[in-house]
Amino acid sequence: MRRLYFSLLAAGIALTTLTSYAHADMARAQAFVKEKNFEAAFKEFIASAKEGNMYAQYIVAQMYANGEGVERDMRESAFWYGMAADLGHLKSQNNLANMYMDGFGIQQNFDEAARWFQRAANNGNTLSMASLAELYQHGYGVEQDHKKAVRLYEAAAKAGVGKAMNNLGFMHFGGIGVSQSYTQAYKWFSIAEFIGNLQGRVNKFDMRDYVNDAEKSQAEMAAERWLAEHPDAMPKRDKKD
Repeated sequence: MRRLYFSLLAAGIALTTLTSYAHADMARAQAFVKEKNFEAAFKEFIASAKEGNMYAQYIVAQMYANGEGVERDMRESAFWYGMAADLGHLKSQNNLANMYMDGFGIQQNFDEAARWFQRAANNGNTLSMASLAELYQHGYGVEQDHKKAVRLYEAAAKAGVGKAMNNLGFMHFGGIGVSQSYTQAYKWFSIAEFIGNLQGRVNKFDMRDYVNDAEKSQAEMAAERWLAEHPDAMPKRDKKD
């Protein structure tokens, strides 16, 4: 299951959140990022990372993963995610777990993947909740537990994680950890589609021969009710002035 490791820099995400951790190295790094001088930025970030700044460690891991300002090196990326993860950085914990899951830049180890997903999930990382649910669903690195997988998927779905909504559709479709119900499966695929999950949209379309028009209508109304009851699951849109 190869996953993408998104770049803070290429995505144009502002680094202003780092100013409160104000090392001189970090301030200079941010200035270089604005100038798109990533090689100079990397030198400043890694200096701060070596001093123990977990936010710098996370960015260094991202830069190694994406080859920005430094030659791409997934082993180094995994190392710096690990450093930040040990200090409690949630995104680093999630990314490190994904790397253990995939064996990408590090030896594949489902036990370690489960440990890091669990640690991040315990601290509220909803993507890690959904990934941990997958491990419980399939029994990778943990004892297989379909009911626990469903509970984790439901918690992640309430926070707006599309793959959790889509996977709940599969669980209901196959009666895995829940009572089998094509109507419930259609509901969850509809919810996933609504928030923009492409796989949910595809799966909803593929269910056209499993539910009749009345069941589709029932499921879609149930999806609308669920979304109304769980506003945190709705897509977040930037407010415009």
